[in-house]
Amino acid sequence: MPVTDGFFVTGGATWDTFRGDSLTRGQTESAPYFAVGIGFAPIPQIAALMSGGGAHFRQGQASRYEVGELDLGLRAHFAREDARLVPYAEYAFTWTIVRRDTAATNRDPEAGTYERRPDISGNGNAVGGGLLFYLRPNWALDAGTRWTWARLMALKPGSVGRPDLALNATAFRVFLGVTMYGGKETLPSR
Repeated sequence: MPVTDGFFVTGGATWDTFRGDSLTRGQTESAPYFAVGIGFAPIPQIAALMSGGGAHFRQGQASRYEVGELDLGLRAHFAREDARLVPYAEYAFTWTIVRRDTAATNRDPEAGTYERRPDISGNGNAVGGGLLFYLRPNWALDAGTRWTWARLMALKPGSVGRPDLALNATAFRVFLGVTMYGGKETLPSR
């Protein structure tokens, strides 16, 4: 029987698409990403999950930005006793931060000189799902997707509570990784 209870860790590579109103100038940007997470399932069907990761996007030579995300949510497993494939669904509250650099206006952008702009951060929600393919009772390949939407705001340095920039951001993630469970079925019998 596949293990879906107890503590677990997950990690892998993703491909992310990101779109943020004026930040991406109406374009959808794509980049490789990484994600890691830890969780605990008190019962085999429900788990609490905390995960996070980051990606680096580049808009030609003019600007670049990094997106970091931290999620806190729930995962529902739809496991059957004899199945090696276990589908799951997730919902998470997410916090996103975007660090932006723009090519210095008085220098050659190809020279690698960039000016830091105010960070943008905010919160939102994420929904997704995937499949765990068990290679052993407590080890599984993990393939999933997630859609995130958030409201982000940038503050001028020294300002309090008045956004310099507010925008809506959406992201779509495809994940491929590994998940390892430490549930009670994995302990050796005596």
